[in-house]
Amino acid sequence: MKIEYEVAGGHRRGDMENFIAANPALDTEIAQRTWIEQRFGKWITDNITENFSIYETTPLGFRVDFPQNADALAFLRKLGGRSLETE
Repeated sequence: MKIEYEVAGGHRRGDMENFIAANPALDTEIAQRTWIEQRFGKWITDNITENFSIYETTPLGFRVDFPQNADALAFLRKLGGRSLETE
């Protein structure tokens, strides 16, 4: 199941911007993707499953694909987001 998740504004304005500033050698888009993968990828791995993929990262959020619907439903319950199943 694929899910779209929007990163909260406070995280974007604080944590993400600080990460970008602390890594000036990285292109901004790569820094944003790295921050999302580190922050949310680690959380998903620690709290739900290792079987997922984060894709289509933007400054506002990302999409994540879970092969197991139970894992996707756990993500939705714990973090929120929007299922892309109807797309």
